[in-house]
Amino acid sequence: MRFVLALIVLVGWCFPSLGGQGTIPTPEERAAMREQILPRVMPELGFGPLALQIPGQEEVYPDIRGDVLHRYMSDVVEFSRQSKRDGVKLWGRVCGTKYERATAEYVKDAFEKAGLEDVRIETFPYDPSIIKAEWNPTDWELTLVGGSSPAAPADDYVFTSAMPAKCAGPTAENGIEAEVVYVGLGEPADLLDRDLDGKIVLIHSVPTSSCFSHTAQKVVVDIAGREGVRGIVSMIDLPGNLQTMANDCGVEQLPCFTLGGDDSAYLKEVVARSGAGAAPRLRAKLAVGRRTGWLAQNVVGVLPGVSKEEYVLLFAHTDGWFDAAMDNASGVAALIALAEHYARVPQSERKRTMVFVGTAGHHAGSPGTKYLAAQYGDMLANTVVALNLEHIASMFAYRYRDFLLTCDTEHPRELSVTSRSPLLLKLCREAVQRYGIVIFDRSRQDYAGDAGPLRRLAVPTISLIEGGTWYHTIADTPEHVSPEGLERAARMFAYVLDGVNGATSADLEKGAKPYAGQKRSP
Repeated sequence: MRFVLALIVLVGWCFPSLGGQGTIPTPEERAAMREQILPRVMPELGFGPLALQIPGQEEVYPDIRGDVLHRYMSDVVEFSRQSKRDGVKLWGRVCGTKYERATAEYVKDAFEKAGLEDVRIETFPYDPSIIKAEWNPTDWELTLVGGSSPAAPADDYVFTSAMPAKCAGPTAENGIEAEVVYVGLGEPADLLDRDLDGKIVLIHSVPTSSCFSHTAQKVVVDIAGREGVRGIVSMIDLPGNLQTMANDCGVEQLPCFTLGGDDSAYLKEVVARSGAGAAPRLRAKLAVGRRTGWLAQNVVGVLPGVSKEEYVLLFAHTDGWFDAAMDNASGVAALIALAEHYARVPQSERKRTMVFVGTAGHHAGSPGTKYLAAQYGDMLANTVVALNLEHIASMFAYRYRDFLLTCDTEHPRELSVTSRSPLLLKLCREAVQRYGIVIFDRSRQDYAGDAGPLRRLAVPTISLIEGGTWYHTIADTPEHVSPEGLERAARMFAYVLDGVNGATSADLEKGAKPYAGQKRSP
């Protein structure tokens, strides 16, 4: 009987037009209902992630193992979790903190154990012109004021999923309190004749591929410019109640927040049931500090090859918000595993010198790769290919009504080959087919993610990068990155590298179309 009643509630929840006018489920009650009902409505199959299968072929990379990669990734995640245990409000391997530094030390130790040469940590100051590097929210709270409208709860309700939007402005010390106004998607048609003066604006925001990129981002600046707006809340339309560090959807002059799906559904229902002219009120507090004089660090290791004049570069950024398992402990794990694999290859069989770099501060404007581009121009001018190992594998999530269902393979990824070298494209095509990598059928001829600073040098760069459901959320955990997915991706990169090793620079350059026609020079 309880299941039947719960199912009736779920029908009203998933299909609001069928719902009644009873008590509004709190976000906690929504989560509890989901946990109770999903196993009964859709029991697990028990298949697990797809295994690595290579029909008719003997695997040539048995030492690149998913269980080992997953352990390295989980080790890196522990530095994030330590920051949370230490009480850091914006926790993770955040750029400029001791937790990012600890990750670099971990990579340095791994490089040394693998047998790389000239292993070192290179420390340098952040570029003070990068505002992202300085913005540092230290405390915040978003509260539905109890009794402020007919449908509001009697007591204050604090939204646990509230997260400052990157680069948002602070409130006064005692915060702000204002009536809310819901503007739908915040498009111009939604704002016709809407009075925003003195209000906190609620925007319904739909993730476009992940919470990192959502529809509110394109309207926040315009809404912030409207007279009298006190603050903005982007309400993320995604099942669950994920905290997220979204892309730049804040404005410096206003407190701006993102809000998880369950919190958003609750707040919108309170607004709807309170009726016209009786909107609830929100109380918002946001304290923002500035990091100045902070140091970044790259960790570097070298495997000499036969040639000291040509290079192959592999790099992965070490920072991340929250657990940041996929973004980018997965890339760091692959960097270590590939360093170990190629350290076992005799130098006489490595045609070119291989350089491995853990780069700092991607989420603060990529000072690590900017430093690399500025200080290693001669090396990069003679680099035949660079591999950007950046959030390479996480388990695909599919939205089914108000559930997120995890799939048995990884999110689709964008494969970017910046030089459009026919040989590099051929090697990537073979590797993708061999290891069952799910990719888009198109990609930009651009430098994805942390590879951006290499653009001006036109370094031929390959990136396999995803921005799936867990991206920049508290659900980017080791549980959502499978050993099998890590193994597939790492072996794919090894296959490409071995193909490059067997080719001359003339082979790699034949038919290539360098990015934006730039020349290979610092």
